[in-house]
Amino acid sequence: MSVTAEVLVTLHHILQVGFVGVTFLLMLVALVNRVRVQDVLLAWRPGRWGGLPLWPTMFIGAVLAFFVLAAATQSQLPLTIFAGYLVGGLFWFVAAWNAAAVLITEQGIIRDAQQPEECAIAWAQIADYFEAPGDQPQYVFFYLDEHDMRRRLELSVPAAQEDLFREVLEAKVDARFDLFLQRAYGKQALEG
Repeated sequence: MSVTAEVLVTLHHILQVGFVGVTFLLMLVALVNRVRVQDVLLAWRPGRWGGLPLWPTMFIGAVLAFFVLAAATQSQLPLTIFAGYLVGGLFWFVAAWNAAAVLITEQGIIRDAQQPEECAIAWAQIADYFEAPGDQPQYVFFYLDEHDMRRRLELSVPAAQEDLFREVLEAKVDARFDLFLQRAYGKQALEG
């Protein structure tokens, strides 16, 4: 093997170890961020195919396709190359899988499990909401952000979790709205 080929192989192994290391750290950060969220009542992954992360899945598929191609053509590529990329792809997949979750907690809604502080909406911030018509249950929330600016959040809820989500909304949001009505109009005015 020539010196140039040896340098390229060594460089490739260094880059592969870097890829595996970075994806491992990414996975650890995603897992820690997910575990940090307390009192989770409901969780789901938005998107098609149950929230399956597209890019990591395509990457793992490409690695497996190249492995099959290399095995079919009896290539002399070492197995460690494919194993390294497959492990890095699996780390990336786990990180993306945990990051893409919508979490409904005792305190509010977290749209992105990777950024719970930036993407959290407390139940007290919600000023109003309604259920949008459509094939899949979708809720539209109007809330005030930290600068008292009015914001809108559209949240698709899986049909399997819609009843539980409605129960949480009744307990956390509707109960608060009912209390405001009773204070504003008095209980007798509402009853009669």
